[in-house]
Amino acid sequence: MDDTTHRPLILIVDDELLIRESLAEALAESGYETLTAAEGEEALALFEARNVAAIVTDMYMGGSDGFVLINALRSRGETVPIIVMSGGQPELARTLGADATLTKPFRARQLESLLDSLLDRAAA
Repeated sequence: MDDTTHRPLILIVDDELLIRESLAEALAESGYETLTAAEGEEALALFEARNVAAIVTDMYMGGSDGFVLINALRSRGETVPIIVMSGGQPELARTLGADATLTKPFRARQLESLLDSLLDRAAA
């Protein structure tokens, strides 16, 4: 991708540093720009400060978790695509307003494919 091409900004939210870093690296290799946050309140601040195209979040984190993040965004009418990565309860995440879920563990390519699909749908 050349420098004049807009790269979608993806916000990755997880309390595990290794997961944040590995997902950010994989998405960067696929042409995405990334931001990372360790919990929901930090993610909300980054979302408000930047033009985030999609959010990839864990549900269960110390401090402000994915439930709080999704609820805060959806309750104020934000339509940003949200993908929840979790070891369980994907149906609960969708009930709260997540657009898609990925069950851990998953491959980076699965996440990239899901992001591409959600971003294409949001642009239409």
